[in-house]
Amino acid sequence: MVSCETSLPSCGNSSDSESAAVQPTAAPPSDGNSGANTYRKKKLARRANGRRAKRAVYNMSTTTAWRALTFFIPDALEGYKARTATEGHDLVLGPEAGVLSLKRAYAKDNVLVELELIDAAHSARVREVFNRSRDVQRETESVVIRPLKVQGHKALAQWLDSTHVARISVLVGERFLLTANVKPADSPAPSIACVQKLDWPALEQLASQPAPALEGVEEVIDDTVAVPQAATSADEPARADSPDSSLLASQPQ
Repeated sequence: MVSCETSLPSCGNSSDSESAAVQPTAAPPSDGNSGANTYRKKKLARRANGRRAKRAVYNMSTTTAWRALTFFIPDALEGYKARTATEGHDLVLGPEAGVLSLKRAYAKDNVLVELELIDAAHSARVREVFNRSRDVQRETESVVIRPLKVQGHKALAQWLDSTHVARISVLVGERFLLTANVKPADSPAPSIACVQKLDWPALEQLASQPAPALEGVEEVIDDTVAVPQAATSADEPARADSPDSSLLASQPQ
């Protein structure tokens, strides 16, 4: 008879051998979204622990100061009829910085014109963005970015084939920024033509006068919510007014 000691490493019973063996643990099935689920959980946890931050915000000394600029946004514009009433706002850009803004829309034969006027006397950043944008020039079949002058004032004309929107921005007296969007359009020409007859001398005279003072107001602002940034395709042509174009005027739609 063959000895158990010579044929097997152990003479224990089968149940003891099986219990001593290390069984591999199968990995749980992955649904492919574990990373996204972890990110969402962390994001929700941060929101739950977020706090409302207090900071000082500033408004113009009067909520109707923008009405002094309505003369420049007329009821009729070179054959276009007003589609909306003039809408004005006092915008907050930060401590000791703010702008007056007013806008109006016009229409004729399925063509829409949008005018927006900004008093940037208390916002050097708005003026800097505009002046920096004029350093870029591009003339192709799909995009036009053209520095020029309108009634002797610095201007920037833009047009995109993808949106068929013509846009002209004009800075008066390093203070007032007028922007006109015309859509649909096949070139920058319609936007340039529609602003030629505005009351530029009166706006230039107003630019030489003192701007309304700013007045501080304490408010509570919720800083926990992030504002999503618009994505830009890698092959999209560079825009002269990026990345701070929201400071200049409403973007073409």
